[in-house]
Amino acid sequence: MEQAVDSGASVLSDALAGSFLIGALRVFWLLSTTLVVLGVLPFGFYQRFLRKSAGRGKLRVVEKVDPGAKKGPLARLWDVTVPQDYFSHFYLVGFMSTLGLIHHTFYPENFRFWPSPSDTPQPKKPHPFAEGFEHAESIFLLALMLVHTARRLCESTMLEKHAPGSRMHIASYVYGLCYYVAAPLTLYVHRSKKVKTVWGLFSWHEVLGGLLFIFANIKQHQLGQILAGLRHRSGPFDKIPVYRIPRGDWFEWVACPHYLAEILLYLGLVVVSEGKDLTIWLMFSWVVANLTYAAQLARRWYVTKFEDYPKERKAIVPLLF
Repeated sequence: MEQAVDSGASVLSDALAGSFLIGALRVFWLLSTTLVVLGVLPFGFYQRFLRKSAGRGKLRVVEKVDPGAKKGPLARLWDVTVPQDYFSHFYLVGFMSTLGLIHHTFYPENFRFWPSPSDTPQPKKPHPFAEGFEHAESIFLLALMLVHTARRLCESTMLEKHAPGSRMHIASYVYGLCYYVAAPLTLYVHRSKKVKTVWGLFSWHEVLGGLLFIFANIKQHQLGQILAGLRHRSGPFDKIPVYRIPRGDWFEWVACPHYLAEILLYLGLVVVSEGKDLTIWLMFSWVVANLTYAAQLARRWYVTKFEDYPKERKAIVPLLF
């Protein structure tokens, strides 16, 4: 009797913790999206704030200040930047977070949201696939994210070439680390019906979403290769970056097709979930808002930098925006 009460309390505590996690993730995505959307409104101070905190590399805003002016602790903190090469840290965190969550989905007894209210040994839970494929869709979503973060980690360390001295704001760095913890958690809390056989995994939305995700990953890699091939440096000690206009493939249509591919791969995750998970939709909304904003800034930079930049190229959506 006591063991049954303890087991019930443990299940209730896990359920409450799970509900809290879902709520916290939804607040995180809503707040993140709102902060980006506000950047398009005519609030000059906030637009400068967002550009300075979100800009990186060639898009980073560097304010001119009087060298003799004294700055307080907060002002000095606001000027902190890190090398753009630290971008690889995001994908390392995302890969490790996703891997850990996949392990926990297979072996949930190895971790609880908080300890059981009793020291009485709990019966060992069966393997999640012992009586059918429980949470199989969540595992599939996490597996897709694992592939994506592994690819991006390899590209950021072996393919991408950042200009010498390229920096990003500390706020962007901290947010990026938080993002690559929140994104795998969003896929982890997704729960779907149990399927009895492995063939139950291959419903239309999982196949279609998985194919879209894989296609977008391949396309993003191809576009990344074009960008990496553009970068060449000249000048003493290779410290002067030289930029060129990207051409070929989807670059003939938009300024930032690699951002468009990123949106498509996250759309694939929405399709895998059959569009029934609000938390995944909120994550997707933030991805669209953030990359659309970044693409707009990038196109503006290209137009300003190159007189011969094709004016018909849109920022991220062909023929539209």
